[in-house]
Amino acid sequence: MCAIQWGVGRLKVCLTLLVLLLAAVGIWRQWGLSAISPRAQDVAAPFDVEAIAAVVRQTAAENVWRQIPWRVSLWEARQAAARERKPILLWVMDGHPMGFT
Repeated sequence: MCAIQWGVGRLKVCLTLLVLLLAAVGIWRQWGLSAISPRAQDVAAPFDVEAIAAVVRQTAAENVWRQIPWRVSLWEARQAAARERKPILLWVMDGHPMGFT
C-alpha cells in the first residue's frame, strides 16, 4: 500500500493555494464578473432555439470570406491564375484541422 507523506512544506503550499483560490473567487464575485459572454447573456431562455441561433448566426460582415472563389484543385487554380495573370495563395497545413495532432 502506498502512503502519501504530507510534510509541513506541502501543507503550507496547499493552504496558501486554497486561500488564494478563495480570494480570487471573492474578487470575481465582488466585481460582478461572469463566465458568460455579453452576447450569450442576451439569450432569453436556455432552451430558446431561435434566440440562441440569433446569437450564434454569423453576420454578413463575418461571411465575406465566402465570396472568394476558392479552388480545390491546384491545377485549376494554376490555369485560372495564368489566364487572369494573378498570383496563387496556397493554404497548406499539416495535421488535424482542429489542431489535434
